[in-house]
Amino acid sequence: MNAPYTPGNEVTWLTPTYDGITVQSATVVTVIHTGPDLWSVSTTLGTTYANADGEGPQIAPLTEEISAQLNKSGGLFTVHPTNREV
Repeated sequence: MNAPYTPGNEVTWLTPTYDGITVQSATVVTVIHTGPDLWSVSTTLGTTYANADGEGPQIAPLTEEISAQLNKSGGLFTVHPTNREV
């Protein structure tokens, strides 16, 4: 099974904050297969886990839409929740 990323890939890095999720881009440094459909992915912003689709708690593929928004917003932006009821 192929890893979802290789060193040098640009990815979306997600950081939970008190008022939403901060979105940035990061560069993949290392990828280690840790189990069926699971990889440990180290980036320039931290380490997290990703599945075969490249998705995990703090990581996602960098789409053209996210890349355009990052360029427009100076390299990071925050996604705010639309409903604060829990």
